[in-house]
Amino acid sequence: MLCCSAVILLVAIAFRVPRFTWAPCWRSVNNWADMRPLASACAAAGALLAAVVAIAAALCTPDFSHLPEALRPHRPPIIRVLNGVGSALVRLGLLALPTEEAAIASACRAAKLPDGAACLVDDPAEADDTRLEWRKGLRKLLSSYQADANLTALGHLFALRQLERWLKARIRLIHAWDALPPGTLSAERVERPILIVGLPRTGTTFLFNLLMQDPALRAPLHWELFEPVPGVGEPPLGAQHVAKIQARLEGFTQLLPGIEDVHPMEATMAEECIAAMAHEFSSMLFAATFNVASYTEWLLAKQAPSHAHVFRWHRKLLQFLQLREHAETEAGAGAEEEAAGAAAGAAAGTGARATRRRRQWVLKTPWYGHGPVLEAALAEYPDALVVHTHRAPAAVVGSLASLLAKFYGAGSDVVDLHSIGAAQASKLERMAASVMATRARWRAESPALAARVADVELSELKRDPLGVVERIYAHFGMELSTKARSAMEAWLQRKRVRHGGHRFELASFGLAASEVTARPVWRSYCEEYVPHGCDAAD
Repeated sequence: MLCCSAVILLVAIAFRVPRFTWAPCWRSVNNWADMRPLASACAAAGALLAAVVAIAAALCTPDFSHLPEALRPHRPPIIRVLNGVGSALVRLGLLALPTEEAAIASACRAAKLPDGAACLVDDPAEADDTRLEWRKGLRKLLSSYQADANLTALGHLFALRQLERWLKARIRLIHAWDALPPGTLSAERVERPILIVGLPRTGTTFLFNLLMQDPALRAPLHWELFEPVPGVGEPPLGAQHVAKIQARLEGFTQLLPGIEDVHPMEATMAEECIAAMAHEFSSMLFAATFNVASYTEWLLAKQAPSHAHVFRWHRKLLQFLQLREHAETEAGAGAEEEAAGAAAGAAAGTGARATRRRRQWVLKTPWYGHGPVLEAALAEYPDALVVHTHRAPAAVVGSLASLLAKFYGAGSDVVDLHSIGAAQASKLERMAASVMATRARWRAESPALAARVADVELSELKRDPLGVVERIYAHFGMELSTKARSAMEAWLQRKRVRHGGHRFELASFGLAASEVTARPVWRSYCEEYVPHGCDAAD
């Protein structure tokens, strides 16, 4: 409260200064004889304003001294002042989160659809009884932002942009799909996708990016999930569109110094499926950027059937990306080959799409490591191949808690490490229990499905990444081509990735490795998958 009052007072003083000091700075400088007094007046005003900002920033600096240095939120003076002024605006009701309908209306304006196009947010291809299912997540998220997230002024702006981004992407995709000839998307086959499943911080991102070096495999890229369709008047698909998204990412990482060493983000990197799920507002992506506890609980409590609408959307998005990739290939160097395939297909009476070779999808998110989500994914993709990654539970809990504490600090001044540690320990324990139960049921009821799971331990992946890839390919009866191997070797050499970990102290989160591992769920997990480090001391 002191910060809010002080900032308002200091800003008011600053705005009173122009009557006496700033005024000469705005006058015409055609009279060169006035330059010296003008310069003096401007310098004095500038110094006064700088002092006002410095005092306001000092008054608005939260006490983060209790946090490890690496987890202290980045608060340059301009952000401190913004948060101070903004907190006053929040108290006055001048800065607030929107209602569901207001958020949708704002996104419709931001979507920049062609003139005369209807702004649709409810997918017309969905059945009447499920068309509005996605709105439950939007409402729950809005409620959780308000109740749980303890947002600063900058946090409010982040949340508003987050809402607009995913609603806008949804609106543009529905418009693009609706413009396609009937049956175009459904004719696209998604065959034997590889799902990388595993708790967070178990090497899933590293393995994901390694596998996508195989030219026969295809992963969705960051820009394809975050901004898959540009609006009217924006840079078209291509280098400019990607550069715009990359610039936005770089701006975000400036607010989180060091985050790229823990969780690298690039517009052309393979992206997690939680980004595709965010279009349906049923995604752990939101819980990774803000401490939205009640929304997280709602997600964890959902059973497999209630995730079905998410994976119907997910399939349509993959089909759309496949279709667009085919169109780009046809327009480029592959046009002659595609034409020959079309002619052969026509002669056989099957059509061009039946003869086209599609790259196999490789997909990843730790959210697949929750039993109901994995079951819903396999219901939508019954021929999917599953790679399940593992790591010692204490390391998983500590690494994720550390990462989320870093993210939460960007939009909130409340960074309670013990609370974060307890919440992540509980969440991960529930996810592990559910996915073990799902796999046990597969072994008992569907041995063929159980056989389509390959387990990978993080220490093995670190030690011999290509050996792990060879084993995965052999398990699934896939060919690791010379070209794929060479591309993977080049990527490993070029990236020199520090995969699967970063520096953190579990004790900072009020946890001890022995206490985590002693929990019944984790004891069962360690006995079943034997990840390296399960027996590590505190």
